[in-house]
Amino acid sequence: MIDKYVFKKYDSRYKFFFFKEKRNLQKCLGKNVEIEHVGSTAVKGLGGKGIIDILVGVKNKLIQSLIHKLEKSNYEFREKASTTQRLFFRRDHKKGKSFRRVHVHLVRLRGKDWQEMIAFRNFLLENPEKSKKYGLI
Repeated sequence: MIDKYVFKKYDSRYKFFFFKEKRNLQKCLGKNVEIEHVGSTAVKGLGGKGIIDILVGVKNKLIQSLIHKLEKSNYEFREKASTTQRLFFRRDHKKGKSFRRVHVHLVRLRGKDWQEMIAFRNFLLENPEKSKKYGLI
């Protein structure tokens, strides 16, 4: 289990973990989605909780239909962590003593949440000094 407040150094395997999970999501959800790596694990050198945050953008009319698909693929819907604009899921991967958590944020493609999460990730990627300061918070 992940200790909520333990800081972890950046791990170069985060990118690999993201692409592996992205393939799983594409199989589960089909072609009508866009999938992006966001959060601290998407920013090389930035430490954090070690959770792979994934943003899934879809046309608004399809959002509700994807809840069941994600749940069938072992993503746990977390209603209390969700908002009307962003549905939140998590999935834990255990292999021996190894543990990895994935957070999936299902949002309207090109909507406010999509744009804000992508913009924040891009800001950190483009500003290494700001990224370093953010990691110290």
